[in-house]
Amino acid sequence: MNPWIVTAVIEYKEGKRQGALEGWKVVASETEKNEMGTLFYGVCEDTENANVARTLGIYESESFFKDVHAGRDAVRTNLSRFGRGGGPTSSTLS
Repeated sequence: MNPWIVTAVIEYKEGKRQGALEGWKVVASETEKNEMGTLFYGVCEDTENANVARTLGIYESESFFKDVHAGRDAVRTNLSRFGRGGGPTSSTLS
């Protein structure tokens, strides 16, 4: 297996991060129920910047991430509702 690992640093407008984190809980729940190709998915608050959240996802492949996870309604809804900052960075492990 050669999993696809994606990290994201998302900066929100002042005061919007907490609402976005609630939305990411929905994303995490939907991911767990509906995405068997997602091996791990987590979201956390940045401890140094009150407007930043970080995500870590481990997927069975790059194509699964791009074709399934990134296009899910829960992901798009949360990003459109609360905005997005810096884009995700991706890497693979052998």
